Amino acid sequence: MNSLALWMPPEEDFHRWRELTNNDFTLAEYKEQIDALAKSAEDMGYQVVVVRWTVERMREALQAREFDNTTENRAVLISEAGADQEINNDEC
Repeated sequence: MNSLALWMPPEEDFHRWRELTNNDFTLAEYKEQIDALAKSAEDMGYQVVVVRWTVERMREALQAREFDNTTENRAVLISEAGADQEINNDEC
């Protein structure tokens, strides 16, 4: 089964997520978008894995890989974390 990893930071860290991603979403808007994307992916047969990293954890992962803070690089890290979570059947 194919899987899709989605990043949902802790609510108390959301303001940091907005700064890191340079995004204007409110928490409610982001949750709505994530929920809609997850439902759509599940309807297409994907297993959805929610990665609950803090922004600090993301920053550390970017730095460890010497990645710039870009959407694409964050997506790589979330995808890898989701795959690890799926394999280990635990939460990130």
